[in-house]
Amino acid sequence: MVQTTKQTKQKSSGRGRSPSAATIRTLWARSAGVCQYPGCGKILYCSPEFYWEQINLGEAAHNVASSAEGPRGDIERSKILSDDPDNLLLLCPTHHKEVDRLSSEYREATLKQWKNQHESAVLQAARTAGRIAQSLIVQAAQIGGHQIQIEKPAVVRGLLENDWIPIEEPYDVTLDTLSQSDGDQHYWSRQINVLRDEIRLFRHKISKAHADAPIAVAALAEMPSLIALGHALGDKNPLVIQQLTRHNGSWAFQAPDSDPLQFAFDVPEKLDKQNVAIRLGLTAVIDDSRVRAVVGPDTPIIDIVASETGTEIVRSEKTIAAFREIIRNCLNQIEAKTHREALIHVFPAMPASLCVALGSCIMPKVSNPIIIYDAKGQGGPFRQCLELPFPLDETNRLIA
Repeated sequence: MVQTTKQTKQKSSGRGRSPSAATIRTLWARSAGVCQYPGCGKILYCSPEFYWEQINLGEAAHNVASSAEGPRGDIERSKILSDDPDNLLLLCPTHHKEVDRLSSEYREATLKQWKNQHESAVLQAARTAGRIAQSLIVQAAQIGGHQIQIEKPAVVRGLLENDWIPIEEPYDVTLDTLSQSDGDQHYWSRQINVLRDEIRLFRHKISKAHADAPIAVAALAEMPSLIALGHALGDKNPLVIQQLTRHNGSWAFQAPDSDPLQFAFDVPEKLDKQNVAIRLGLTAVIDDSRVRAVVGPDTPIIDIVASETGTEIVRSEKTIAAFREIIRNCLNQIEAKTHREALIHVFPAMPASLCVALGSCIMPKVSNPIIIYDAKGQGGPFRQCLELPFPLDETNRLIA
């Protein structure tokens, strides 16, 4: 009996060696740098506050402990498995402490199942052509006289929640609108020139490897700026337009699998050959009198309406796609029934994402001249802000 006890102590004494650098690399690769605790999803190679701040939050957690006396330790296997990647999980510090502290609840078979499921999911994602990464633009400017700031980590979290993976640090397009008055006659031209210059720099910055990747857009600004942003980006790259949900500050779509809103419009058979108005009262009612004060009593007004109105109607990418389709259809019908120089006057009251989508549908060298208006204060008179399409130079680039 005494001899057996001594033999047991001899076998269980000491620890196995620490995981080698090669084992750690294998562990990180298999887990894709994400905590393997079910439901955690914490990214372990960057700061939780800012996606591109490099930091190592991952901890190599042993299933069978490297010591027989440790959590889930085993006299025979602890030393043997201490450097085996099949016996290691990549966990965040919180869950590493939890599984070791409650080792009687988190048994070996349970942790092994977590590991297998997580690594199988990583392989499945790698083998399927999923939603590949894209560059990212963040625009912020004033709304109602207040400078708006966008938190980049929140934008990135929104992309990740909707299964998009950004491949580059967010690129800022920030308009300085507080140092000048929107009553200044040059206010909008200055903002648009800055915006177009920034888009050129952004496109120059994109690496050739990702030149054709979708571009994610998260933007808050006055509606004409958002429409101009969409137009400057155009349709060369697919746009992943995000929408902020104000009540919870999330940039993730609130119902990504829901059916899109239904949009409709009615274009008269005969149109004024000089002027047509489009009214987009999707977040607020736009009275006839406010539009008529600008375009006169005889200009036809085409209403684009939705099956639902309000500030948070964009709950999925499908709604943005449906809106883009209806805008293109409406513009095509108008342009088919008017001459090339006929002016299209647009009066928008709609979510930010749909403003960007509208701008991206206005084609250089193709679309009729389009005048974008904005209200002076809530319910106030409309004033002309910008004209689209932007002019092009001899190389078909937007003129700044």
